[in-house]
Amino acid sequence: MRQVLILRQIDSGKCQLLTSGHQIHTIAQNVEAVLESWCLACGSSLQGRRDWIRHHFGAVAKVPILISERTQLLYFPLYGQRAKDAIWICANELMEVAVAKSGQCTLWFRDGTKADVSCSERIIKKQRRRCREILDFLNGVEDHYSAAGSVLEQIHGGWNHAGYIEETH
Repeated sequence: MRQVLILRQIDSGKCQLLTSGHQIHTIAQNVEAVLESWCLACGSSLQGRRDWIRHHFGAVAKVPILISERTQLLYFPLYGQRAKDAIWICANELMEVAVAKSGQCTLWFRDGTKADVSCSERIIKKQRRRCREILDFLNGVEDHYSAAGSVLEQIHGGWNHAGYIEETH
């Protein structure tokens, strides 16, 4: 099966999928419904995936979505969640980004597929950095902290607050 490289909202009930080999498919679902079905097929809801990223990484807007922990398939949005012209990029397949002209970037994917999108290079770089943090976390590359501290600190703090751990000085 071909990998979906870009999901692009056409209107409220349709989206385009750019797949490897530069094939374009139009389907009668919006982007959110496609992402939801992929997440559910891998054991969680789209909202559950968003909540997990927000909790662990403090992302508030343009939250990347981890479709599957097993395959580590990640997509990130170029615009906010409520944007009518939503565009989602497969982080795993994106290889290179270059400024094409003012307000436009050219994306190159692993299979050689090229696509132009209306977005700043800064936003794409920030989203790629977020995705790298998520993958590093999944692969145990380094200690990761959310806004509330590390997972162990959160657990310890909760147990301490509940009286299960006594402070010793």
